[in-house]
Amino acid sequence: MTDQFPSDSPLSPSGEYSLARMHDQAGWVTSISIALSSTQNVDDIWSLVLSGLLAPTGIAFTRALLFEHDQEAGVLRGRTVVGYGSLKKMAAIGEELIREEKFLEERSRELEDVLREDPMRVENQLHALQNGSQWITLYQRLNPENPQTRAISRLSIPTTGESSGESALFDDVTWWRRSRALCRSELGQQLPAVLNTILPEHFAAIPIITRRKLRALVVADRSLRDNSPVTEQELSELDWFARQSALAIENVELISDLNTTNQELLQLDQLKTNFISTISHELRTPLTAMSGFIELILEGRVGEIPEDPGDLNANQRGLIERVALNNAHLSRLVNDLIELAELQAEGMVEINIERVEPLTVLMSTLPRLEQRRTKRDVAIIPIIDGDIPAIRTDERSLSRILFHLLDNAVKFSFDGGEVSVRFEEKDADLHISIHDDGPGIPKEKRQKIFDQFYQIDNSMTRAHEGLGLGLTVTQMLVQASKGELLVDSVEGCGSTFTLVYPIHGKLRD
Repeated sequence: MTDQFPSDSPLSPSGEYSLARMHDQAGWVTSISIALSSTQNVDDIWSLVLSGLLAPTGIAFTRALLFEHDQEAGVLRGRTVVGYGSLKKMAAIGEELIREEKFLEERSRELEDVLREDPMRVENQLHALQNGSQWITLYQRLNPENPQTRAISRLSIPTTGESSGESALFDDVTWWRRSRALCRSELGQQLPAVLNTILPEHFAAIPIITRRKLRALVVADRSLRDNSPVTEQELSELDWFARQSALAIENVELISDLNTTNQELLQLDQLKTNFISTISHELRTPLTAMSGFIELILEGRVGEIPEDPGDLNANQRGLIERVALNNAHLSRLVNDLIELAELQAEGMVEINIERVEPLTVLMSTLPRLEQRRTKRDVAIIPIIDGDIPAIRTDERSLSRILFHLLDNAVKFSFDGGEVSVRFEEKDADLHISIHDDGPGIPKEKRQKIFDQFYQIDNSMTRAHEGLGLGLTVTQMLVQASKGELLVDSVEGCGSTFTLVYPIHGKLRD
C-alpha cells in the first residue's frame, strides 16, 4: 500500500467536494452529534473532538493539538497531541473503522430483531454505542502518549487580552469566537517557539467557547497529506463542530452542577433532620419533668398535707393551670418534631402491614384528643352504618394518622362545632372520612397544606397554633402504610379528609 490516495477517493484533495465526500460527511455529522450527546464527562468530549477532527470520513485532518484554558491562571495549557504516523497508517485505521462499523451494524440488526418491545429506545442506545465506540477506537489508535504531547504539555500560553507576543495569536482567535485558517510564515513571533517547530505552514485554530467561558483551543493540520490552506467551507464545518462540542460541555457541566446541588441539598436536609431530632429530644426531657412537677402541685402531693386544702389560692392555681396547658402544647409541638425526624430518618419507622380493625383503632385514639376537644367544646361523632370491615395496613401508623387528622379537625372547627367520622365501603376499599365544619381550605392551597411548616394563615396574629407538621407527618405515614389520602373542601363549609385502605381479604381490580 502506498502513501497516496486514489484521485477519486473522498479522502483525496481532488475529491474533496465529491458526492461520496458529501455522503461521508453527512454520516460524520450524525455520528459526532450522537456521540457528543451521549457523553458524560469533559475528558471524553476532548477525546471525541480530537478523534472527530481526524476521522477519515470527516474533515480529515492528520494531526490535532488540544490546549485547555485555565481561567484562574489566565493561560492556555498544552494537553494532548494526536495524529497519524503516516498516510499508510491513516488508511489502515480507516479500513479498520469501516470494518468495525459494519460489525456493529450487523449486531444492531440482530438485537433489533430480538428487542422489539421498545424499538426506538433500543435503536438510540445502539446508535450511541456504535458511534461512541468508533471514536474511542480511533482515539486509542492515535496514541496520545507521544513526544509531541510531552512537549506541549510543558507549554503555557498567556491569554492576557493585550494581543502582544505569544498571546496575540490565541487572543485574536478567541476574540473572533470562530475558527481561523492561519499561515505560520505570516505569524512571526505570535506563534510560541514549540509550535513553530511542530506546525506546518497551514493549519486551523478552533476555539471551543461555552456561554460561561473559553474552554479550549484546538489546532489542527494536514501535515501528512498536503500543505494547502483550510477552506471557508471547512471553517464553517469546524465552527459547527466547535458549537456542538461547547453544547456537549455545557450539558455535562449542567448535569454535574445539578448532581452537586442535589447532594448538597440532601446533606442539608439530613443536617436539618438531625438537628430537629436532637433538639426535640433535648426539649422532651425537661418538659416531661415539668409536666410531672405541675401535676404534683395541682394535686397537692408536694410536701406535707396541709390542713387547709386551699394551700394554693385561686390566682395561684389559675397560673399553674395555664402553665400546665402551655406545657402540654409545647410537648405536642416537640412530639410532632420528633415524629417528623423519625419518619425522615431511613429505617426509623417499622411498618407491619396486617389485618387491622379500624373502629377499634379509632376508639383507642379518641381519649388522646379529650383535653383539646373539651376545651373547644367540639364533639367527635363516629357514624357507623352496619359492619365495618377490617383493612390491610399498619395499626400503629393508622392510630397516629387518625390522631393527627382528628386533632387538625378539632383545631379548625368552630367552638361548639362537630367533627364526624364516617366509614364507607367502596368496592375493595374502605373509605374513612373525617369532616369538620371549619372555614375550609382555598383550592389553590390544598396541595401546599402537606408541606413542612406550612400554615394557611402564616401571620403573627393567626388564630390557630401549631408548627404546620401534622399533615406532613400524616401524608408520610399514609404513604408508608399503603394507604391514600384525599382532600375535599369548600371555603366556608368545612373540610373532609378521606383515608382509603384496601379491605382485608378483597382483591382490587
